[in-house]
Amino acid sequence: FLVGLGIASLALLSAFLVGFGTGASNTVACLFVVEFTPKSEWSERISWLQTFNAIGSVVGMAVAGLLEPRIGTLLSALLVMPAIMVGGWGLPVPGGPFHFPQLHLHGADLAHMLRRGGPNAISVLAHLHRPRRSDLAVLGTAFSSAFGTFLVGWFFFSLAISAFSSLYPVLMTKSFEITVTTSSMLMSVATAISIPLYNLAGRLATRFRPDQVLAI
Repeated sequence: FLVGLGIASLALLSAFLVGFGTGASNTVACLFVVEFTPKSEWSERISWLQTFNAIGSVVGMAVAGLLEPRIGTLLSALLVMPAIMVGGWGLPVPGGPFHFPQLHLHGADLAHMLRRGGPNAISVLAHLHRPRRSDLAVLGTAFSSAFGTFLVGWFFFSLAISAFSSLYPVLMTKSFEITVTTSSMLMSVATAISIPLYNLAGRLATRFRPDQVLAI
């Protein structure tokens, strides 16, 4: 029993790390677009980013459908290494030639400015805000805005996608008696069909407003 519990715990920990790494890499990938490219190129570049992401998902699910789960998991873990190498070769870095500089003030710099800058420095410090317990009451106002509505909607959308993706192989096996191998291939084909939609969405977001494309 203890051995089985230990294996299950390791499996859950591994699943958490995979999910954490996937979420982090997807988030940071979009940040690379926003941080290092002009605003006019964001929609197009993010659409191409999602396109290549979908292509990788198609190939990954197709390969997973042809391999044993343990071998497929090991291969997936090993493929992270060349991804890190490729990223190290070509990804831009803060302060590099492609970086859009942004002002970051540190505490020591502000204290020096306060000592030597006079009243003007105090006006800068007046705009600094430290989190307080009373700020929780302001969250209601923040989430009543358009951006708050978007965040709430995006949360439920992501929750639905994650729940479907997690339960998809179980649903196929238990309800339709479709093996994991076949269901992986089916998901791969469905994702491949949807790939052109990413680039189309990027073009539409550039031509029209992003909120209109999101609503569609």
